[in-house]
Amino acid sequence: MRCCDRCQKDGADPAELGVVGHDNTTKAPRYLTFHPREKLELLQAARQYQQTQSFKERYKKRAGIEAKLPLR
Repeated sequence: MRCCDRCQKDGADPAELGVVGHDNTTKAPRYLTFHPREKLELLQAARQYQQTQSFKERYKKRAGIEAKLPLR
């Protein structure tokens, strides 16, 4: 038995290989999270803001300060 055409492993059992679907690099199932529309829109807006020059300048200052803080 061949696992699949992509991995070309003859005599292999997909379950033994940890194969999910037809991707032999996937060791565990993948999960999707569906957010309520309002939360999704806020999340998208935040991600969009993180791409702006304004955010990058503010974050650069914060990252510099955090880099100087001692680790616990």
